[in-house]
Amino acid sequence: YEEAIAFANSSKTFGARAVAAIPLAPKTKLNLIGSYARQSDHGSNPVNYQADFINAEAGIDFKGLTVLGGMTTAHILDWALGSVDEAHDALRYVPTVLGLAGNVGLQSSTVLVRGLATGEIESDRRSSVFAKEVLTGSVIGVLCGAATLLIAALTEGSPSAPAWSFGLAMGMAIAIAVAWSAFLGCLVPSTSDRLGFDPAIVSGPFLTALSDVSGTGIFMLVAHALLGFGQGSAG
Repeated sequence: YEEAIAFANSSKTFGARAVAAIPLAPKTKLNLIGSYARQSDHGSNPVNYQADFINAEAGIDFKGLTVLGGMTTAHILDWALGSVDEAHDALRYVPTVLGLAGNVGLQSSTVLVRGLATGEIESDRRSSVFAKEVLTGSVIGVLCGAATLLIAALTEGSPSAPAWSFGLAMGMAIAIAVAWSAFLGCLVPSTSDRLGFDPAIVSGPFLTALSDVSGTGIFMLVAHALLGFGQGSAG
């Protein structure tokens, strides 16, 4: 550009930014950000204009959410295990539940978050994408549950819980927990978007905590219902 044109189109901008963090709990805080800026013509710019920019953001830092989820999961296991051998046998499958449910829920969440961010998932397609991802997660859950049934039936079992009964309980528990996690993986980002929160930020901590706690709870409840162990049966 020629120097005269550069000076003719010049402008000036002034602004300020304020940041605050308000503690809500030992590991949870409310983050507040406010910004203001004004741009106007400068020098020999022939255009007389002024433009204001105002931005306000609020967010909650959930550093303790996953810790709380882990503690809740530990209490669920403590309630379910008791002192029955089958309960301790089921404990070996909890890492499998958390791993499978977490991966399926994260995959469903990623599809929703990416689609909402890019505009690929419009409001009229949201329900169909939601249902498709839940169906996909449910199919994965059934396949993983069937594989668990066969493996557990061939390697586990006790006089009070025959091998195939134990395998069926573990397989059904895993299938239901994985399908539920797929549902959560779609529900959390979709709800966050409807409430005006960034799904990419909210989905991570909430989905991890909800998936771990509810997945473990569903797994142990189904196993308890089919095998009859738990706090009530502990001596």
